[in-house]
Amino acid sequence: MEFGKVQNMSKSNQKRENLTLRLQPFEDTLDAQILHYIKRDGVKQQNQKVWQALRMAYAAIAYLEGGNLTAQQLRQLGLDNFNALLQHAYYVRQSLLLPETPQILIEDKSQTEDYVKSSQEEEHKQEISQSEQTLLEKQSGELF
Repeated sequence: MEFGKVQNMSKSNQKRENLTLRLQPFEDTLDAQILHYIKRDGVKQQNQKVWQALRMAYAAIAYLEGGNLTAQQLRQLGLDNFNALLQHAYYVRQSLLLPETPQILIEDKSQTEDYVKSSQEEEHKQEISQSEQTLLEKQSGELF
């Protein structure tokens, strides 16, 4: 089954589902950067990116929980989802020049944003510590 294909009805006879979603992340956050990435294209491409991500992540599970697919169709949809996720993972890996064998780089960190924030805070603490050390060295040099 291909993503987005209408089943068993022509589009003109089919009722529409609706979800209004408004995302307003704070500036300079991971979520804001994601929106900037999505919004750089036209509206049609923006919608395609969002639908692609939703389908990869949720289509098979949504049909498992409430769809009307045969076991074979559901299996194929699951394989299609899994393949799409693998292709996206491959694209990310290639784009960022990540190693082929994944390594756990962040232990006990459930969200990248928390990791980035804590890294930035640690860097800031180190900068302050270095500044304090330099000041202490200057002061002790002046004493002797």
